[in-house]
Amino acid sequence: MRLPIIHIVFLLSYADALTPSRFLLPNHAVQPMSDETQTNDAEHMANHGHPPSAEDAKQHFPQSFSSPFQVVGQSGVPAMAAALMPNGNVVFVDKVENYTQLVLDNGQYAYSAEYNLTTNTAYGLSLNTNPFCSGGAFLADGRLVSIGGNGPLAEIDPTVGDGFQGIRYLERGVYHEDWYEPGHSLSTPRWYASVQMLQDKRLFVASGSLNGMDPMQSENNNPTFEILGADGGSVLLPLSKENEWEPEIVICGGGAYADIASPADRTCGRIKPLSESPEWYMEEMPEPRVMVEGILLPDGKVLWLNGARRGAQGFGTAQEPCFGALIYDPEQPSGNRWSHEGTSNIPRLYHSVALLLLDGTIMIAGSNPVEQPLLEPDYSSPETSYVTEFRVEVYTPPYLSGANASKRPQDIRLSQTNLTSDDDEPFNISFTSNTNSTDLKIALYHGGFITHSLHMGQRLLFLDHEGFTPGVEEQVVKVYMPASSSIAPAGPYVIYVVLDGVPGLGQFVVVS
Repeated sequence: MRLPIIHIVFLLSYADALTPSRFLLPNHAVQPMSDETQTNDAEHMANHGHPPSAEDAKQHFPQSFSSPFQVVGQSGVPAMAAALMPNGNVVFVDKVENYTQLVLDNGQYAYSAEYNLTTNTAYGLSLNTNPFCSGGAFLADGRLVSIGGNGPLAEIDPTVGDGFQGIRYLERGVYHEDWYEPGHSLSTPRWYASVQMLQDKRLFVASGSLNGMDPMQSENNNPTFEILGADGGSVLLPLSKENEWEPEIVICGGGAYADIASPADRTCGRIKPLSESPEWYMEEMPEPRVMVEGILLPDGKVLWLNGARRGAQGFGTAQEPCFGALIYDPEQPSGNRWSHEGTSNIPRLYHSVALLLLDGTIMIAGSNPVEQPLLEPDYSSPETSYVTEFRVEVYTPPYLSGANASKRPQDIRLSQTNLTSDDDEPFNISFTSNTNSTDLKIALYHGGFITHSLHMGQRLLFLDHEGFTPGVEEQVVKVYMPASSSIAPAGPYVIYVVLDGVPGLGQFVVVS
């Protein structure tokens, strides 16, 4: 669960570095400082009494990083939240800031952006209310909803109002369409709202703070505040008829308390909460992490990214970033489930995101661990040692690296893209297979709304199928949806055809 943080606003001033524009091309951006200066120096200050030099800073960063991570563009706005839209683009959501890389038509900075994955360009989207630490979900018709938020900051932007009870909609029939807010609102304020789609197409909205103040004071909470493995990552493991669609959850990392010196935890707990006698099964990650997030992969494994070895969610409350990609295979026996698969050199701390894309790669963006954007580190305090990060990375998992890239299923076609979760009739998928392929999985994936290391609504189902013939090039298989909308709630999903662990290009579908 996410820990609400007390927010105290302080302002930093910057010269406008861009010609006012909603568009941000890949090279049309304020470049963050060099990698070797983007480091936490709390330990250095404590040991040496002075800010680190560039040579000192290098000791905190990988001296080399492997090719799975590639910087592809600039996000335009700090990526506090993100979602993969049905048009194939990624939408970033931030909060009211005194600087972003994008300027709207009214002369104010943009606090949301649509990122085009084909051109790696960002376009600013307008908001009427402040979505700071809002929750979100997709509606059954494919619209994205941002729920809750925080109060206005009129001294920064008088055009954006109070977002505590805000409900914002984004529809992706066309590119460049702004968020719209028809005026209805939540019945009570919610800062850090949690949102989940129900099987009857309604959204379940819970938790949060009434006013953004101290969450340890019960009168501020809506309605209660509890901590379980504070700031760790949680994932609903893949569902299938083989496991009787029984949910199993894994929660990894976290920390004991919200302090910059607090060591992160390396434990992982797995539990089947609906079993007759649920029990926690405990194991360990290769390293401790706080603010770690888990991304379901089409092959059924879980990728863990981002976070730090010390600290907690919040502004200036984490240090010792974790740069590596960890992959967890829930089907392997204990002791053989974890592998290290590549290293970045960009810290991803508070307000960062990672999400699965249509081609099976993962986008990584964000890290804004300061109250207002910071473009150069201030080593006088550990709270300002990390900058606002605009660089967007794409991570290529092992299933697409090397020779695997040529093993992807091709020419994937679905007989229908409007699917019903309780339909007894199958739909067909045709594709071209590598003639050496022996194993087929059909994955139905919903990425949900990503923010604060939490993927609201994320789930992956392996669907039953018949008709696959190993060693045959041209394939047509019948695929069956699950029998209940509680297993696959309505909304936009992606179908992945996975051959011998290698996914093809994802295909958007709508489940109703």
